[in-house]
Amino acid sequence: MKINKDFVNFFSQSSENDIRNSIIPNKALEQNSAKSEYFTLFLAWAINIILLGYLCSTLSISAGEARIFYGQSSFLKEFGFLHELINGSFIAFSGVFSSDLALRLPFLLAHSANVFFIYKISKQILPTRSLQLICACVFMYLPGVMASAVSVNSAVFIVLVVLIAVFLVQNSHFKSLFVLLVASIFVSQAFLALYVALFFYGLYSKNRAISVLGGIFAIAWLFIFDFDFSGKPKGYLIDTMAVFGAAFSPFVFIYFIYSIYHIWVKESKDFLWFISTGAFCICLVFSVRSKPPLELFLPFCVIFVPHMVRLFFSAYSVRLPQHRLKYKLLGVLLISSLALNSTASIFSDFLYAFLKRPSAHFAFKNAVAKELAAELKSRGIKAIKSPADMRERLLFYGIDSKNSTETLSKSPCKNGSKIDIKKQNISIASYYICKFML
Repeated sequence: MKINKDFVNFFSQSSENDIRNSIIPNKALEQNSAKSEYFTLFLAWAINIILLGYLCSTLSISAGEARIFYGQSSFLKEFGFLHELINGSFIAFSGVFSSDLALRLPFLLAHSANVFFIYKISKQILPTRSLQLICACVFMYLPGVMASAVSVNSAVFIVLVVLIAVFLVQNSHFKSLFVLLVASIFVSQAFLALYVALFFYGLYSKNRAISVLGGIFAIAWLFIFDFDFSGKPKGYLIDTMAVFGAAFSPFVFIYFIYSIYHIWVKESKDFLWFISTGAFCICLVFSVRSKPPLELFLPFCVIFVPHMVRLFFSAYSVRLPQHRLKYKLLGVLLISSLALNSTASIFSDFLYAFLKRPSAHFAFKNAVAKELAAELKSRGIKAIKSPADMRERLLFYGIDSKNSTETLSKSPCKNGSKIDIKKQNISIASYYICKFML
């Protein structure tokens, strides 16, 4: 770094106290800047959590979530530790928060941890705190990331484990990495992509220890878990791309693909690149033949945001001001796409006004049950025989299905009373209360 002569002369003619006093304002300025960045990050996170809290209040427990809640212990099985986690959270916090928020609170907390780790990881990828802040904000408002923060599935914890793994590799904490990989087996079946990425990253970086570690856990995974892609060959590539587009927002997803390709052909690769690229490519290969379980792949791709932010601002900064217009337009397009899809995810109830079939709504599986239970309670009904797909969902909201002389039906019945479930004054489902005939 070049040093100005006047700067040198100033220091050569100053006393030790003068030097100390001249440094203090610079340190104070840097500290104030850091505090400002942290406050902005905290504010963005707080707004994000408030919006997610509102989203939780609009959702009902889905049939799949109810199956996990009322299921059996599931360690090393399909649902990992989710049954124990959500039951513990519900027991601990249902007296403080609403039932839905108590159910989803662990996922909101894990989401908050993910924001922290994506910010920490970006410090070794992005040169300034401003870019690190942008990275964290983009990550926390990705539609797929927000969905994982309020859904009862392992996606948010998969993201957390992978981010911690990247952080440990960045800082060469290999003993802690081994402990994390052991723990990951109990979190989900989805970490094969992480183990394979470790193996190939170790080969690429000529780190034998990492390569052996990844290989051992990949082999162990194959012995512990079943991974069945049997069935008739059928292409799901378009469906898979559509889900990825919804998780990122369409234009951000296109830039994700570009970023992966750009680093592939022009730059050195880090562990984060191996994770996201490996998961995405494997998912596309499986999609050609059958429908892949996207929860095994999508969480490994949304963490690629730091490189996407780096590439965009690197390309922008090397251009002269008069040649930056197309990048400004691209930035507006990406942010607009993200904002539109994020807003639609949070305030999704308004989308019913534009759908001919309410059941086509992407959040319909998380609708109806809470409103239906409230309507039944308003009619003095605390127990009713209900369809199998609604039985456990209603039980979560205090409507039992035993010892009742009435039946809840989706079809009209003689002398039955009708219940219309509405969102934005639009009927999205109808049920009938029928007297049980002996």
